[in-house]
Amino acid sequence: MQLRSAHIGGNLECDGGKFHNPAVANVAESGRALIAEGAKVAGAVLLRSGFAAEGMVWLSGAEIGGNLECDGGKFQNPAVADVAGSGRALIAEGAKVAGAVYLRNGFAAEGTVWLLAPRSRGA
Repeated sequence: MQLRSAHIGGNLECDGGKFHNPAVANVAESGRALIAEGAKVAGAVLLRSGFAAEGMVWLSGAEIGGNLECDGGKFQNPAVADVAGSGRALIAEGAKVAGAVYLRNGFAAEGTVWLLAPRSRGA
């Protein structure tokens, strides 16, 4: 799912959602399950309660007005030879999170979880 630069006036609620786009060599756009790069979300981003992504979840540069909650979420994007972006499960580089970031209560990732320089409340 592509939500690049989307403007969402409330929460982005994906609780229990299943996103399936595994990385496959020589298949364009494979390995990208949920892309919300540069999105502006007025409320929270909720990837909880049975949420599962097979492929990368990319939130780089997103502005999140509430929490980023991944409680119980499963993120899978194992490395595949010669597939750019594989091996990255959850990427939120440079994201602005006004609330807290929760990766708990059964959260699991196969691949990198990269929260490089995210800005959150108090930062």
